[in-house]
Amino acid sequence: MKQERLIFILFLIFLIISSALIFSGYYYYQVQKNNLKISTQNQIQSIAHLKVEEINIWRNERLNDAYFYYNNEIISNFIKQYLKNPEDKNLNELIYNSIIKSVLLYKTDFDKVFLFDKLGKQISSYPSKNEIFLLSKIKNDFLNALQTKQIQFSDFYREEYSSKAYIAIIVPILDMQNNKDVIGVLLLRIDPEKFLYPFIQTWPTEDKTAETLLIKKEGNEIVFLNELKFQKNTALNLRIPLDKTEVPAVQAALGYKGSMEGIDYRGNEVFAYIDKIPDSPWFIVAKINKSEAYSPLRESLTFLVLFIFTLIVSLFFILSFIWRRQTAIFYKIRYENEKEKAWLQKILTQSLNEIYIFNNKDYKFIYFNDTACNNIGYSSDELYNMTPVDIKPEFTMESFKALVQPLINKEKEKILFDTVHKRKDGTLYNVEVHLQYMDRGNNDFVFVAIINDITERKKMEEELKRSNTELEKFAYVTSHDLQEPLRMISNYIMLLEKRYKDKLDGDANDFINFAVEGVKRMQQLINDLLAYSRVGRADKKLEDVDMEEVLENAIFNLKMAINENKAKIKHDKLPVIKANKLLMTQVLQNLIGNAIKFRSKKTPVIYISAKLEKNNWVFLVQDNGIGIDPQYFERIFLIFQRLQREDYPGTGAGLAIVKRIIELHNGKIWIESEPGKGSTFYFTIPLISVK
Repeated sequence: MKQERLIFILFLIFLIISSALIFSGYYYYQVQKNNLKISTQNQIQSIAHLKVEEINIWRNERLNDAYFYYNNEIISNFIKQYLKNPEDKNLNELIYNSIIKSVLLYKTDFDKVFLFDKLGKQISSYPSKNEIFLLSKIKNDFLNALQTKQIQFSDFYREEYSSKAYIAIIVPILDMQNNKDVIGVLLLRIDPEKFLYPFIQTWPTEDKTAETLLIKKEGNEIVFLNELKFQKNTALNLRIPLDKTEVPAVQAALGYKGSMEGIDYRGNEVFAYIDKIPDSPWFIVAKINKSEAYSPLRESLTFLVLFIFTLIVSLFFILSFIWRRQTAIFYKIRYENEKEKAWLQKILTQSLNEIYIFNNKDYKFIYFNDTACNNIGYSSDELYNMTPVDIKPEFTMESFKALVQPLINKEKEKILFDTVHKRKDGTLYNVEVHLQYMDRGNNDFVFVAIINDITERKKMEEELKRSNTELEKFAYVTSHDLQEPLRMISNYIMLLEKRYKDKLDGDANDFINFAVEGVKRMQQLINDLLAYSRVGRADKKLEDVDMEEVLENAIFNLKMAINENKAKIKHDKLPVIKANKLLMTQVLQNLIGNAIKFRSKKTPVIYISAKLEKNNWVFLVQDNGIGIDPQYFERIFLIFQRLQREDYPGTGAGLAIVKRIIELHNGKIWIESEPGKGSTFYFTIPLISVK
C-alpha cells in the first residue's frame, strides 16, 4: 500500500507540475500573443490615421489650387469676352495660354484641363486642344457645381477609352459683375496614379502583407477605389456585397470605425483598422495578415515548447530517480521489518507468557503462542474452535462481553484483571490478564490478551495476608494487654508524685516528672497502636456514605480545637460514596486535625472538595499551614514517624492510619506541599471497591 501510495503521490506531483508548466507556457504564449495583437492594432491604427490625415491634406490642397480660378475676376472677364465673341482667335489663344495651359504649368497634380460653357459645351482642353471629355461620368457633380456655384470634388470615375480611374475638380466660373452667375466651368482632372495610389500603398515598415485600401459604398456593394497590392486592375472593378460582414471593407461601408479582426478580399485572416475620409464618401482600411503579425511568436513558441518539454522530461527523470530511491528504501525497510517481524514472531511464539488473539465477532481464537498451547493443554486445532470463556470458568459469554465492552467503546485502552484458567485436564491455575483492543488495519479490530501465571504470587499473597493477620492480632493483643500494667505503673507514679513531691530534692522531682510524662507517652503510643491495628479488623461492609455528613461529624469532633485556633473550614458540595462511614470520619478528622495542629502564624484555613475522574472520586484537603519538605512525602505516612518532635505533640500515627484506611478502600493518598506554603492532601475512593 505504501508503494502504491508513493507512486500515486509522485504521479500527482508530476501531473500537477507538468500541468502548471504547460499552463504557464500557454499563459505566457497568450500574453505575448495579446501583446503582439495590441501592438499590431496600435500600429495599423496610427498608419490609418496618418493616411486619412495626408489624404485630407491632399484634397484640401487641390481645392485650394482650384480656388485660384474660382471668383477670379480676370479669368471671369476673359471667358465672358470669349463667350460673346467665340470667333476671336486672339482671345481664344489668350484663354488657352493664360488660363488653361497655365494650370498644368504651375499645378502639376492635374494631368488635364477642360473648359466648358455653362451649358456643358466643351470650349477647350489641354494638353490636347481637341480631346473630348464625356461629362456623363460626372454629370451629377457638374450639375451640382452649376446649381451651388461652388467647387465640387468629384468621386472616382473610369474613362472608357483608357479604362483608367480619375478624379475631377469642377470649378464654376462666375460673372463677377452680374450677380455672380455661372458663365463657364473649368474641369481639372487628377490622375490618382501620380500621387494618391502610391501614397495609399506605401507602408512605413517592411511588412509583406500590410496594405491600405480606399473604398466606398455603392448600392448593396462596396467598391475598391485604388489598385491593390496583391491584385491588379481592381480600382472601380473589385466589388464585394454588403452581406460579407466578416470583411473589414464591408464593415467600413456599414458605418463601423476602429480596430477589428476579419477576412480580407483574398480570404486571409487579418487585423484591420477602419476610418473615414472627412468630407468624402471614401473609407480607408489599413490591414495586415494575422499570420505575419504573429510571426515573431513562432520562434519564441518553438523555444517555449522545447523549454517546457525539457523541464517536463527533467521532472520525469527526477521523480523517477526519487521513485527508484524510495523503492529501494521501501524494500530495504520492508526486508528489515520482515526480519524484525520474524524475530518478534519468534519471541511471541517462545514467550514464557501465554498470548492469545481473538476476533470481535464470535470471540474465537485466531492466534496463540506455543506457551499457551503447552500450558493450557489443548491442541492448535482445538484452540481455533474455542473462545476465552472456554478456558475461564469464572465467566459466561454475557459477563465476558460486559467486561470487554469499555474497550470496544474506547472508554478504556486496556483492562487488567485476575482470574483462573482451566486446563484440558481440568486443573485450575491463577492468571493475570492484560487485555487490549487493537486495529490490525482497515478497521479490523481484534482482542490481544497477554497472560501471566500468578500461581506463585497468589501463594505469596495468601502467606503475606496470613502473616499480616497474625501481626495485627499480635499488635492488638500486645497493645491491649500492656494497658493494664501500664495503668498500674501510672497510678503508683502519680501516687508517688502526690505524696513525696515536696519532700524530695529538685532532682527527685524532675525524675518523677520525667516518669509521669514517659508513662503518658507510652499510654498514647499504645492507644495509637491499638487504633492502627483496629483499622485492619474493621467492618468491611460498604454502604452509601454522604461525605457532607462525614465532614459535619469530623468538624463536631474537632470543635474545641477549631474554636481555640479560630480555624475556618470551607468546602464544596461533597458526594455520596460507597465506603465505611466511621473510617471516612476518621480520615477527615485526622487530616483536618493535622492542618490545625501544624498551622502557621496565620489563621488556619482548610478547604475540602471532591471531583469525579474516570472511576474514582478524588478528594482534596488543603491548608495554609507550615508545609512539608518534598523529601519527607513518603516518610510522613509511616507509623510513629514524626518530623517536629519538640514543637508539636503526637506520636506520628495519624497519617499512617489515614493511609491504611484509604488503601482498605482500594484508594491512594499523596501530598503536594512546599515549606511555608501549606499542604494539599489528595486521596481517591473508587466508585465501588473494597479489599
